[in-house]
Amino acid sequence: MEEKENKPFPSISRTGSFYYYKNLIALGTTIHLIFSSFTSIQNLQTSISGETVGLVSLTVLYIFFVLSTMISNVLVKSIGTKNTLVLSCFCHSIYVACNFYPSYFTLLPGSVLLGLASGPLWTATTVYIATLASNLAVHRNVPMSNIVSYFNGIFYVFFFASFVSGNAISSIVYFAFKTDRDVDRNLTDVCVDTNSDSINEADTEEYVLIGIYQFQDVVGCCVMIFLVDKLPEKVLLGDICSHGMVVLI
Repeated sequence: MEEKENKPFPSISRTGSFYYYKNLIALGTTIHLIFSSFTSIQNLQTSISGETVGLVSLTVLYIFFVLSTMISNVLVKSIGTKNTLVLSCFCHSIYVACNFYPSYFTLLPGSVLLGLASGPLWTATTVYIATLASNLAVHRNVPMSNIVSYFNGIFYVFFFASFVSGNAISSIVYFAFKTDRDVDRNLTDVCVDTNSDSINEADTEEYVLIGIYQFQDVVGCCVMIFLVDKLPEKVLLGDICSHGMVVLI
């Protein structure tokens, strides 16, 4: 039983720890960047695009997310783990870009696209982490469960930190524009109609915020393309389970 557990599914010849930790950190960094953008936009969606459009777009997104989980294993098998991750990152970037001009015509297609990419993203992430952990466990001659739990712990540090950084960015941008508006009011002694100015400032605030999130997604895509190595062969999630590997995502 122990011999079966310590048999890796794709054999990675690298014996040094640097290869495994480098790819784990690069993957975690990418997930951190794209989810820092996504979770924050999701929290602000009804404010950015309007209550009805925001609610409908998020509903559509998660409906297709559920549906995509049924085909995610097929996609990973067909195009490979890294290609699935790269494709999913681009879908995240497209969704963020749709928020520059939020409407039914932009957000609904973007939500469908991101929903279809979300299931494969998590399946490919699971496979990638499990592959790294299983091979490193074999090279170190230690139980797989030890390395799998350790690698998942490191990965989730990056993932959950994205909630903090994303909300911090939106708060900084909001307070920066709020400070500018307060200064303008204090310097103005003449009563004027400021409705149009307020609307322009609100639009500028949203453009700056979405622009920062878009930049994060582009950087995340670049990290995924150039720093995350391709696995030596395509792997199915079923292959992981057959070797006694369970990764909770």
